[in-house]
Amino acid sequence: MEDWCVLPLVAMEDITQQWLRKVLIFALNSDITLKSWNVRKQEGKVGVAGEICFIEVTFTTRTPLKKQDQKEWKVEQEVELDQKQELEYSKFLVVKLFPKDKNKIKTMKKEKFGEREVEFYKYASTQEFKRFCRESGIVQPVPRMYWAGMSEKALTIVLHDLTSDNYTTLVPPEGISLCEVKVIVESVAIIHASGFAKITNSSRDFFDIPWDGGFPSEQVLSGLNMQIPMFALAPTVDNLKALKSLIPELLHLVYRFPFMETLIHGDLWTGNVMFSKDLRSVSIIDWQFMHLSNPVCDLLTLLLMSSNPIVYQEHLAEVLECYWLSFEKVLIKNGVRSKLNVSLHNLFENVEAMWMYGFMFFSAAFPHLMSYQMMSENRAKTVVSFLEKRGVFEKFLASKH
Repeated sequence: MEDWCVLPLVAMEDITQQWLRKVLIFALNSDITLKSWNVRKQEGKVGVAGEICFIEVTFTTRTPLKKQDQKEWKVEQEVELDQKQELEYSKFLVVKLFPKDKNKIKTMKKEKFGEREVEFYKYASTQEFKRFCRESGIVQPVPRMYWAGMSEKALTIVLHDLTSDNYTTLVPPEGISLCEVKVIVESVAIIHASGFAKITNSSRDFFDIPWDGGFPSEQVLSGLNMQIPMFALAPTVDNLKALKSLIPELLHLVYRFPFMETLIHGDLWTGNVMFSKDLRSVSIIDWQFMHLSNPVCDLLTLLLMSSNPIVYQEHLAEVLECYWLSFEKVLIKNGVRSKLNVSLHNLFENVEAMWMYGFMFFSAAFPHLMSYQMMSENRAKTVVSFLEKRGVFEKFLASKH
């Protein structure tokens, strides 16, 4: 009897024909014959907590695939075997594994990054989540998962390779446009709404992996130290210096300003978003920071880390209204709007209260963004100047005295 158990892999070299066939049978619920497959390691990607590889696979089956699978899998040709028709399909997959670096593995295990991502993709594969996406009228905003699992020594997540559909990341140094920001917030609102409904209809225990911040204070300090010389001749430098001793307060700022609790991405910026060729749809990836918290956290990290400054300087209300319309619309369609006890006005208030959270995350990512030219110095200065002019630093520092 054939063993149908799929196990997570330690390394890319462990991928075998038998393992891949099991993954496809599990995902498609259909017996298949693997015709060819090719594995390619990702090169040049930075900041990924894991090893990434791509698989091009071709297989045949006599059992018709489900309608959803027929749309996703390209039919190459029909072949006749033993007087029965078989369809030949081709597909591109992306596989995420534990990194080879032992220190990175240690960090991933400590923060449960792999466990978070596996649990998220399993949730995103449920009919409940898919229904929320259908009701929203938006293309499902996460890649399709074919298999995900982990053990003490291994992690494996098999996803649809979005690049085969001409999806790509956009990380311009001067930030993305208003239209691009709105596409992202419309999509993440669906995920936030789904998480809110899940908590409301069952309990917050549906995802019980604890969260303590996700990154060490040293990262925030490093970012502040890089920003201080940029404002050496401006009054802002005194506020930046004063913040260095208050980093522990910044790390727990989210608890001071509750809004509502839902499932959030936890690291939402354009490096973790893939755009369709026409820029009308997005797919949000890399969910290892996922946890239950305030959805405003995702909005602020996206704005400060990825948007062109004109977006939050001149169009903040438009962005928040766009988000809220998408969020509220899908709650209404799924019959849970009455259980929401906050409003668009409350969202505006919470964003104002939480700017320092966005700045904290911006500072933690600042060395990475600057080192890999994902943010221009001009945009970095504009982020800090915007917060300074808004009185964000002064209000926070005053609250500590």
